[in-house]
Amino acid sequence: MTPEPITIFGQADTIGLAVADGLSARGKRVHLVSAETGWIGSGHDAVADLDTAAGAAALRDLRDDDGDDPVVVLSSADNGRDAVASVRSMCRTCAAGRGVALLWHESGVEPERLAAEVVRHVENPAPAGELVEEWMSDGS
Repeated sequence: MTPEPITIFGQADTIGLAVADGLSARGKRVHLVSAETGWIGSGHDAVADLDTAAGAAALRDLRDDDGDDPVVVLSSADNGRDAVASVRSMCRTCAAGRGVALLWHESGVEPERLAAEVVRHVENPAPAGELVEEWMSDGS
C-alpha cells in the first residue's frame, strides 16, 4: 500500500528542500505546495512553513478543517513578540482537535537539523488536542 503523501506548504528553498529530502529519505511521499492556495487535504500529515505565504495561508484555512492532522509548523523565532503570540494562538486553535508541533527556529539554523526535527515529529506526532513547542537556535 502506498503511504499518504505529506504536504509541505512552503517554498523550494533550502529549508523546504531539506525537509522534503529528509522525509523522502525515510520513505515518505512528499507533495510541495509553494502557491498561496490555502489548505488542501491531499495528505494526512502536513508541514506548514509560516515564513512563507503558502504556509501561512494553509494554516489559516486549517483552523476550520476537521480532516487532516498537521504535524509540524515552522516559524522564525526572530519575528517579534506580537508575531510569536499570533502564531501560538493560531496553532492552539488548530490543536483543538488534532496534534500540532510548533518548531521555532533562528534564521541561521542548519536546514538539515531542522529537517531532522520535522521528520521526528512526523514519525512521532503530537497527541490529539495538544500543541507541542520546541525552540531551535543556530547553535543547539
